[in-house]
Amino acid sequence: VKKEAEAAAALMVALANGDTAAADALATGTTTDSEAGTEVPSVLLVPQAIYPENVKDVIADGFTTVEKVCATPELEKACAANGIS
Repeated sequence: VKKEAEAAAALMVALANGDTAAADALATGTTTDSEAGTEVPSVLLVPQAIYPENVKDVIADGFTTVEKVCATPELEKACAANGIS
């Protein structure tokens, strides 16, 4: 979510300043506009899988809380094993 927000903010700043060239330069690929059928410059990010060893990053980024992730005794053990407390 953080990377998506940062990309969207950078695009917004460029477009708010009327700098479509800067916005286009941020594009990492294209997406087909389903109505117009044209290719649109797009910021395409690589999805990041969430595993036990990196779920603490999601918590650190504020996307969720320890209480929500470690909600059962079994999950509490898994959280402790992965440095989440």
